Amino acid sequence: MHIGEMARAIHKCAEEHGWHEGGRDDATWFAMIHTEWSEALEAYRVGEPMEYPGEDGKPEGVCVELIDGCMRMLDWMVDAGRTPEYINEKPYTAMQMPDAPEFINGLHNETAMAFGMLAEFGMLDQQGSSAALLMTETIAKVFAWVEWQGCNPMEIMRKKHEYNQNRPYRHGGKVC
Repeated sequence: MHIGEMARAIHKCAEEHGWHEGGRDDATWFAMIHTEWSEALEAYRVGEPMEYPGEDGKPEGVCVELIDGCMRMLDWMVDAGRTPEYINEKPYTAMQMPDAPEFINGLHNETAMAFGMLAEFGMLDQQGSSAALLMTETIAKVFAWVEWQGCNPMEIMRKKHEYNQNRPYRHGGKVC
């Protein structure tokens, strides 16, 4: 499955589990992306592996949390009508990769920049496209970093998506 198909499947699962009821404003979308970056840092901070099967087979670990952030970005992008069909991580694979805290700090910064583009210019104009492009580039960087850690980003995404399909509605009652 390529990234566009996966993005649409992630979005459909989110809709089926109630995450799109009543709509979501951009602030909530982007705050939820930030939570995933922070969960990745916390996983790193406490010494979790990059990827491992957790309780009940739930995918866990630093790289899994980073991919969760990408999944939230993809869900927003499909919802906004800006689904990427291709993620090109190749320009980033040759880069010197930073350690987890520096990398995650950069992800927070890029996410805030994308939200700032939306807050200033609105989602539907040309700048909204720029925010989506920045998010696509952020996903590409995450994929490259995850691969640098020896993990397969699309395989992690597939595993997490499969797990999410069997989760309870709104994961048991979360409000956002």
